[in-house]
Amino acid sequence: MKRLLVLWCWPILALFSALAMRAATLNVPSAYSTIQAAANAAVAGDTVAVAAGTYPETVTVAASGTSGSPISFVGTGLPTVNFFNLNGSYITVSGFNLAGPGNPGSGSCTITVNGDHGFVHDCTWTNATWDRGVQMAGAFGVLSNCLWTTSVTGANAGLWAGFQTSGHDILIISNIMANVPDNEAVGLVWGYNITIAYNLVTNCLNPGYDSPGTHADFLQTFALNSGSVSSNVVVNGNRIVDSNIQCIMANGANPGIDPCPGMCNWYYHNNIFQNSWQSGFVYMPGVVIANNLFTNWGWANGYSFTFNDGSPSGYGYGTNGACKNNVFFSWNVSEPYVREVAVAGDYNATDGASLPDGTHNVINANLGFVGGSPYSYALQSTSPLKDAGTTLSEFSADVLGVSRPQGSAWDIGPYEYSSGGGTAPTITVAPANTTVAAGSTATFSVTATGTATLSYQWTWYGTNVSGATSSSWTTPPTTALENGSTVGVTVSNSYGSAGASATLTVTGSGAATPSGPGIITGLGVVSGLGVQQ
Repeated sequence: MKRLLVLWCWPILALFSALAMRAATLNVPSAYSTIQAAANAAVAGDTVAVAAGTYPETVTVAASGTSGSPISFVGTGLPTVNFFNLNGSYITVSGFNLAGPGNPGSGSCTITVNGDHGFVHDCTWTNATWDRGVQMAGAFGVLSNCLWTTSVTGANAGLWAGFQTSGHDILIISNIMANVPDNEAVGLVWGYNITIAYNLVTNCLNPGYDSPGTHADFLQTFALNSGSVSSNVVVNGNRIVDSNIQCIMANGANPGIDPCPGMCNWYYHNNIFQNSWQSGFVYMPGVVIANNLFTNWGWANGYSFTFNDGSPSGYGYGTNGACKNNVFFSWNVSEPYVREVAVAGDYNATDGASLPDGTHNVINANLGFVGGSPYSYALQSTSPLKDAGTTLSEFSADVLGVSRPQGSAWDIGPYEYSSGGGTAPTITVAPANTTVAAGSTATFSVTATGTATLSYQWTWYGTNVSGATSSSWTTPPTTALENGSTVGVTVSNSYGSAGASATLTVTGSGAATPSGPGIITGLGVVSGLGVQQ
């Protein structure tokens, strides 16, 4: 009887053992001719490895991974794919270039994350036509380290929106939109518990919107119907520079749709908005704008943003809003912001003539920034913004993660000054322009002084290079495609930062694969895109 029991159990034990060891790599195209074929075969723990090339596919993933064993789609050499539909949970997509096509305004998305715990990172959208880059419709999703850039213009411009959310508990972090000539919005935001942090938008000029009555937006939401929800949205540490877009467009209602209870409570803090003729509009209750910096922003209208009373547009009411601890720099108009409804406004600063609310504002021609080239908005020890702000409950750190306050009170603006009598970094020997033959590596180095401890971050192709955090950095083997690219470095400490850049020249031709986008770890200098710390 015991022998029979052992013989009967053995196939079951073997099956469980095989399943436990199943995690496999499914190679495309060497083992599977299409990505879809590999997706159909993949189970929890598997990796679908896709080689460089063009795959004109719409890949639909129905299976799910688990928290410890996701299903991963990993591209090598930025293979180009049309669409991904991630219907299962615990699915990761990384290292792909998305091509679409999908006409702007059509509602199509090149990656749609319908399942929970979806993770999209290190993908690019380059010179393609699409409507929305990524739709995060599930819960607990993450979109990070992606790059949107295109030269497509005209009626079918290359981008309608970089991302859209409609789920909950979603993180959008460390992405870049650069050199996009026409777009409607960087992000369309619905759902709740959404965090949008440390993203960079640069050189998105939007000439199609350079006329009265039209606009493009950094972030946009509006009431689609009476049950629309866009609430508890945290917008932290982003930098928007040299881009003609509105800093916010939040509509809690719409013509024919009454104000929605679920459209409320956005929190903008520690962001830097630099150089745009467009303003922002708040038609939604409970929007808190705090510890941001607006420089040369909204100059065509004469103000950076406005809290609106909803008439005559019918978009809603910007009630119960707050505007505190913000800096309005290089401002030569009478009202840095406008309110058509009552706003809790105070403890703001300007180098202009006046501010519309409050009795604790700082009005000073010299706001005491570190300055330099590239320009730093960190504070000098003598800045009048030090200890001049008020304590807020919505957050507790500055743009670099420094706890607030460091002194007797919060500082005004995105940077908290760290006391101690130290000095910000100064670059004494900048990285040199370097020429190498294709297939060779190139080494860049920098020398800097300043109060210890100095930290370093190198950038290439407009993104921070993962692990490149010492005073020198060596590229991977180069290709002719990388000729003329800009390598940048940021040196920082608790008192500020400094940046420099150099040009890489590659001669001849080589077989190495371009490395693609890197990883953004914060708001460092992206010298090749004209972005400053």
